[in-house]
Amino acid sequence: MNQVIAHAPAKINLVLDVEPLRAGEEKHRLSSIFCTTSLLDTLVFDFAMGSEPFNAQVKIETADSSPSFVKEHDNTLIKVVEQFKLAYGFGFLPPGTLNVQLIKSIPTQAGLGGGSSDAAAMLRMLCWLAQVEPLSEKSLSVARAVGADVPFFLHAPKAGFCALMGGYGDELLSDLPKPQLHLVLVKPAFGVSTKKAYEVFDSRSTADNNPGASERLAQALNDEASAPKIAALCANNLESAAIEILPEIGSLKKELSSLPGVLGATLSGSGSALFAICESPTAAQESMQHFAKQDLWSVAVET
Repeated sequence: MNQVIAHAPAKINLVLDVEPLRAGEEKHRLSSIFCTTSLLDTLVFDFAMGSEPFNAQVKIETADSSPSFVKEHDNTLIKVVEQFKLAYGFGFLPPGTLNVQLIKSIPTQAGLGGGSSDAAAMLRMLCWLAQVEPLSEKSLSVARAVGADVPFFLHAPKAGFCALMGGYGDELLSDLPKPQLHLVLVKPAFGVSTKKAYEVFDSRSTADNNPGASERLAQALNDEASAPKIAALCANNLESAAIEILPEIGSLKKELSSLPGVLGATLSGSGSALFAICESPTAAQESMQHFAKQDLWSVAVET
């Protein structure tokens, strides 16, 4: 086949409301509003027919490192292949080699969903090769087995997507109108482990719950609320746990919130990236430049 290029968008959580861990459960239930952004990873697929059973080889490139081949057991994209074969059987994928070049722009341990978005793009490609429906329950089960955020990205069309997610973050409760927001994303020098963030969250005597936060923002989006109102309704009850792990997030949020044209700043996912809704593209660009001068990762994007 000819090369196929796919784009995998980063997401922000306009709202993330994590419930305390329930008795007998190992994963947290949550309510969240996910929204894709214009920040993209790029995947280049090239399949070569062969006589051997299907296999995939992944090469990763980033802006600050040379290309590197990734060991299969360490790579999310290879995990997609393994889970796909378990769900559909070995006979669905044609014999040959799928070469995948992954060009990373979305930072890791940032709460922006880059790995999950890449996995969803890989799963769509496998579904195309196997001629199966990417949004079938079986394909969605593959997505869930890879990661809780992957089903959201599997639902997301090319033009972007906004949705209310429930369950463990893997259940699509409703599509929402995607707001047209100007954002700046800023990340400290270090990331935050999702596992560690949840451990700190669980260790607190009282969880920072915000019941109904997702529903309030969902209603505002359905009502086509203004950017200032959306900014006022953004919330993330993992934020204080992330700040406990990496105090720089707290000082960075204060600095970001004080910049001209910034309507509000919130942690995305378990962090460490913050997003700020800005009143204009100019305000987003100027905020980006403010942090770039400090040698911090920052980018102006849109939803």
